[in-house]
Amino acid sequence: MAEYLNVVSEQLVSDPLRSGHELYKAFREAVAKDVELSDSYYQSCDDRRDDGGYLNELASVLRDTLKSLPAAKAVADPMRRAAERYCEIEVRSTCGRARWRGAA
Repeated sequence: MAEYLNVVSEQLVSDPLRSGHELYKAFREAVAKDVELSDSYYQSCDDRRDDGGYLNELASVLRDTLKSLPAAKAVADPMRRAAERYCEIEVRSTCGRARWRGAA
């Protein structure tokens, strides 16, 4: 899922940071224990990408896999916080580069 998000977020859009935050919401929701998975991950992408539900499926599989781990409850909160930090780093580094490429 991380690699897919990285590739998709590097594509040029008019507002890379906003699009990046929406895309990486899939990862944050997948590791959050009490959040329903959304279907609006591509809302700010210029061409409203249709991946045939692939990102939603990745989020669902990741969530199910994490829930099946023996220590899932014990690590849920630290994992959520780590995911938040990871997503913010990825959005700012990957989408920030896309913003500068688009300005050149």
